[in-house]
Amino acid sequence: CVSPALFNKFNNTLSPSSLVDGVIVRAYHQNGSSLIGSSAADIWEQIELAHLKNKLQVSFSHDETTTEVLESCNNSVVSLERETSSDLTIDDTVEMKDASNSDESNSEKNCDVFSDSFDFEPSEEKCLVIKNATLRRPVPDGLDGFKHEYVDVMGDLLVTNYRIIFSSVTCSCKEFEKIPQHKNCPIKGRGLANGRQLYPLPFHNGLIRRSPEVILSLFSVRKIEELMESEVRITCKDLRRVRFQLPSRDHRKGFLDVCRPFCFCKVPESFAFSCRITEKGWKIFDVMRDYSRLGMLACERFRILKQSEKYEICPTYPKAIVVPASLSDKEVSSSCAFRSRKRIPVAVWMHPKNGAILARCAQPLVGLRNTRCKEDEKLVSGLMLRVNLDSPADTSDSNSTGSEIEETEYNSSSPDSDSSEVDGVTQFVTDVWSTFNNWNNGGNSNTISRESSLHSNDGKNDSARPAVDPASENERSTGLGDSTTSKIRLEEEFFYIVDARSQMATMGNRALGKGTENPANYTGARLLYMCIDNIHSVRGAFSKLVEIAQPSFNGDFERSLADCGWLYQVRNILVSSVKIVRHVDQHEKSVLTHCSDGWDRTAQMVSMAELLLDPWYRTRSGFAELVEKEWCGFGHKFRDRYGHGVDALSDHEFSPVFTLWIDCVWQVTRQFPTAFEFNERFLTALVDSVYSGRYGTFLANSEKERENFKVQDLTESIWPTLLIGKHFLNTRYQRVNRTLYPSCQSKNIKLWESFYFRFDPTMA
Repeated sequence: CVSPALFNKFNNTLSPSSLVDGVIVRAYHQNGSSLIGSSAADIWEQIELAHLKNKLQVSFSHDETTTEVLESCNNSVVSLERETSSDLTIDDTVEMKDASNSDESNSEKNCDVFSDSFDFEPSEEKCLVIKNATLRRPVPDGLDGFKHEYVDVMGDLLVTNYRIIFSSVTCSCKEFEKIPQHKNCPIKGRGLANGRQLYPLPFHNGLIRRSPEVILSLFSVRKIEELMESEVRITCKDLRRVRFQLPSRDHRKGFLDVCRPFCFCKVPESFAFSCRITEKGWKIFDVMRDYSRLGMLACERFRILKQSEKYEICPTYPKAIVVPASLSDKEVSSSCAFRSRKRIPVAVWMHPKNGAILARCAQPLVGLRNTRCKEDEKLVSGLMLRVNLDSPADTSDSNSTGSEIEETEYNSSSPDSDSSEVDGVTQFVTDVWSTFNNWNNGGNSNTISRESSLHSNDGKNDSARPAVDPASENERSTGLGDSTTSKIRLEEEFFYIVDARSQMATMGNRALGKGTENPANYTGARLLYMCIDNIHSVRGAFSKLVEIAQPSFNGDFERSLADCGWLYQVRNILVSSVKIVRHVDQHEKSVLTHCSDGWDRTAQMVSMAELLLDPWYRTRSGFAELVEKEWCGFGHKFRDRYGHGVDALSDHEFSPVFTLWIDCVWQVTRQFPTAFEFNERFLTALVDSVYSGRYGTFLANSEKERENFKVQDLTESIWPTLLIGKHFLNTRYQRVNRTLYPSCQSKNIKLWESFYFRFDPTMA
C-alpha cells in the first residue's frame, strides 16, 4: 500500500477524480479504497511515483463532461502525451506486477548503492532516449583470451535530469516511457532532439525484467570527452570511466547538449533542489546537544559564542563556537585578524575524565618578522591550559614566563608595522633562519618535535619513503626520553600544537606572511609536525589510483599501488590521529591542531581522533553528528573539493579529502569489526552522496553558504536514508567504551577493494 506520508498529501480533497486531457484518473489502494487529490497535477505526480514503485493499480476511463470536471479541479490540468490507440486505449486497465516479481529484480541490482534499480525519483524526468547505443567495456589484452581492447554491449540509453541509464538489449526499455518529460529538454515532439529524429517514444505498459548495465549520476561527472567517430567517454568522481558508441554524430551532439547542462550546473540548479521529500534529516544534528553531552556547557572555563547572521567573526565557522569564558567578544574578534581566514582556535571536544581539550584553528599570520598577537596568545592559553595563569611558570623546561610575555611589545596588525626594521636582504634572511633554528635548538630542546624525518618532501612516492616503526614515532612525538625526564614533564602543565604540515612547508608559508606558532610565545606550548600531504598531493594520488582501478589496467599492480601514494597518505593520517589520541587520553594533555586554512587536513586529524576517543561517534547517529560538526559545520569545502558544477578542465581545487578520510575510517572498522554500529555499505553510500547531486548535505563549502543556498529549505538530507536502512547496520556491533588504538604499520593498511573496484567486472 501507499505509505501514510504519501496518502496524507491528499487529505484536503475537492473531488474523488481528476481530469487529465479528457481522461479521468482514479487510483486505488490495494485494499480497494480510493486515492483522491486536490488537483490533477498533484494526483498525477503521485500516481506516476506510485505507479513506478508498483504500489498502485491505475485505471483510465473516458468522460465527456470535460467542463464540469475542470471546474471541480480549479482548472488545474496536466497534459498526458497521447499516442495511437494501439498504445493507449480507453478503459484500458494497467495491472502492476505483484510483489513476487520484485524479488527477481532485487537480486540483480547494480552495485551502485543509490541507483541500483528503476525506482525513479519523484522529480526525475526523461530528457533523451537513444536506441541501439553501444557500451564499450574495456578489457585487458590477453585476459581470458580476449584479443580486443573493448567488448561492445548493445542496448538503449536513457538520460534524465538526474542520471544516465544504459540497458542492454536483454533488458526491456519500456520503463523509460513512464518518466514525465523534462520541461527544459531539447526534445521536440516525438523523440526529436534539435530537429533530429532520435527515437520515437510510444507509451508502453511494459515492465523491467533485468537491472541496467550502467547507472550514473550526471552530477558525479567530472569530464565528458568526444572521441573519434561518434564515441563519448565519461569520467566520474567515483573512479568510473564509461564509454558509449552512439549511432551517429548527430546522436552524440544531442547527447552532449542534454547532459552538459545537468553535469556542470550551479549548485542551486542541481537535482537535489527539485527532489525534496522530507525535512526531518536536518533536525538530526544539534551542536549544542553534542557540547552538552561532552560537558563543555557546564564547564566554567568555556562559553558559547554565537555569531550574527552575517558570520562576521568567521564566515567559514559554524554559528555557535566554544571559546574561553575569560575573553570578551571584542578580544575574540581582535584575534581573528591574526589567523588565516579568521579561523581562530576553538574547542571541539573535551575528555570526560581528565578534562583535556581538543581544539582546532588555522595557521597564524606570523610572517617573516615573527609577528605576535596578544589576544591570540590569551585565547590559546584560555583554551588549552588548566592551571592558574597568574602563578609563575616553571622556567626549567619552558620558553617564557608570564611576566616575560607582559613585557614584550605586541603587534596584532600587519607585519609592516613592526618596530624592528632590518637593513639589507642578506642580513634579513640570515636573521630569519637564525630565529627559526632557535625554535628547534634553543632554550628548550624538546619544544619542537620534528616528525619530518620520514617525509623530507611532500608528494614523494611511497617507494621513495623509508618505513618507520610507529612505536618509535610515538615515542619521539611525545618528547619523552628516560623515566626521570618523563616524570618531570608529565607533572608540568603544557599542551601540544600539532601542525599537520611539514616543517619545510611552514617555512614556505612564512615567506607568504603566514607560518606556524613560535612555542616561545605561548605558555607551555610544544610544537609537533605531522607531514600530512596537501590537497594537490591527494589529487595526484587519487588520479593514479583511478588508473589502477580501471578494468583495462594490466600493469604491475603492487608497484603501481605503492607509487601512487594513496595508502601512504591513509597511513599518515592514522599515525597523526593516534598521536593526538595518545596525548589526550594517556598523557592527559590538550592538543591544538591546524594545517594551512584548517578545513582539510585539520578536519581529517580532529574527526579521526574523536572517532577513536569517543564511542558515541562510532554509532550511526553519532557518526552523523561527527561529520556534520567537524566537516560541514567547520567549513570543509565540499563544493570546491568535489568540483560541484565545475568541469575538470577548469577545476584546480578538486581533491577528494573526505573520501581519503572515509578510507581511514574503513581501515579502523576493519581492525575493530565489532566496535562500529555501521558497516562498509554505510561508508560507501555516504561517499556516493557527496557527488550524486541527490542530497543537499554536501553541496556547500560552509554553514553560511548552506544558508545562502537555502539548502535546508529546498533539499533533502542524506542522514534519514543512512540511519533508517537496516542494510547499513553492522550486525556484529557491540559497544566498546574505550579508546581505540589501531595499528598503523604499513602491513596493516589495506586497499579498500570493495569500494575502489566495485565497478570492475574483471575483479574476482
